[in-house]
Amino acid sequence: MAVEIEKKFIMSSKETTKLKKISKYSVIGIIQWYLDGAKDKMKTERIRMILSEHGNQKWILGKKECINGNLIHRAEEETTIEASTVRLDTLGKYPFIIKTRTILNTPFEAEVILDKLIKNPYLSFDIKYLFEIELKNEADDIDLIVQQVLSYFKIDELKDVSTDFNYTNQAIAFRATKKNKKIEYPVLLEILKKEMRSDLDEKK
Repeated sequence: MAVEIEKKFIMSSKETTKLKKISKYSVIGIIQWYLDGAKDKMKTERIRMILSEHGNQKWILGKKECINGNLIHRAEEETTIEASTVRLDTLGKYPFIIKTRTILNTPFEAEVILDKLIKNPYLSFDIKYLFEIELKNEADDIDLIVQQVLSYFKIDELKDVSTDFNYTNQAIAFRATKKNKKIEYPVLLEILKKEMRSDLDEKK
């Protein structure tokens, strides 16, 4: 298993607008379902669909588990699977999130992203934006890289929620307010495409 070392922050709408204006970035779309029910704080099993800017879909089966109870350091295993093997008709029974991911260009050995959880007819999320910094080199100092990234983007203060389980994706999915509608994957996909177009239009 690979080791994911990541810090996570709450970001306001105003801060995200400012960030995008001064940055170069790309956008992908993500829908992920928690096959284990998203109940466990320390580990999770999920299936994820990643949608590229060109409309290509990639499906990944993944597992994450905290190392020594630490949310910042997690063991991660991911396997790409064929779309034909996914039972779309069964995914609606699992907790899920749907989001766009803005991947920011930086000179650092880190993936710097902005996740936006999307309004949809099936769930209401209580969080909209999460700003995440993940090391590409496990030997680097995460706190030092975070300081450098925030300074690079001229970000002064953000609420650090890296060790708070309530801000993990599975916790957000688990407590999402559910609406009494049958979840349809094609509908989710169209919502995701529309949101991505909106995000990409901001670059123009």
